[in-house]
Amino acid sequence: MNSHTTYECLKTLKVVVVRNFCGGSNELDVLMFFIRSGRGSGSDRERGDVLELIEIYLPNELDKTRLKSLRFRAERVQHIARPIQVLVHDP
Repeated sequence: MNSHTTYECLKTLKVVVVRNFCGGSNELDVLMFFIRSGRGSGSDRERGDVLELIEIYLPNELDKTRLKSLRFRAERVQHIARPIQVLVHDP
């Protein structure tokens, strides 16, 4: 399988919702996969970005230090995902 394969179902995916975001490497890898897959590429590029929105919900009951760390990671996703809109929801 090619590392740049786009699955047919991802060609129409418009919104990704992540609840209880913990900012782990696996979560970030999956988000990066969706971001890359949601951007038009090659013959799809003329269609533009398919993925329009990523919503990240931070978990409840976090101490201030952990919440700050998760916000930072979620903001990194915002920066990387541009022009895809990323909304971060605090508890």
